[in-house]
Amino acid sequence: MAQKIFQLANQGYGYKKITGIINRKRYKTKKGNEFSIATVKGILDNPMYIGKLRFN
Repeated sequence: MAQKIFQLANQGYGYKKITGIINRKRYKTKKGNEFSIATVKGILDNPMYIGKLRFN
């Protein structure tokens, strides 16, 4: 899911547009909820996802 969000962001879409696209495709969060703008922003700003932190 995060990969799809990053692809959309690289295409120049904003948080609101990405959230709309993801929710229209019926993707859900780990808890089974729809994505919010804050969730999408959190994924795009997460240092682990963008490669600034290394696991282990």
